[in-house]
Amino acid sequence: MKLYRKEKKDQAVKVTGLFRFLHNSGQSIMEYALLTVAVAAAFIAMQQFILRATQARLRLIEDQVNQPVVVVNP
Repeated sequence: MKLYRKEKKDQAVKVTGLFRFLHNSGQSIMEYALLTVAVAAAFIAMQQFILRATQARLRLIEDQVNQPVVVVNP
């Protein structure tokens, strides 16, 4: 990809070195920000499923530990 900046009307100068970094840094920051927002949204959406699975696992363990007591009349 060739990057150019305009100095005067109808003149293009190839962007190199620091100017190229500065030109691309805004785009990179925006891409990282969007990626971070997407990952955060995925974690927020999965939070309900993780909570339900954890509660179900704890309920199963609780039921195994606290089995009902059966009293037999003689």
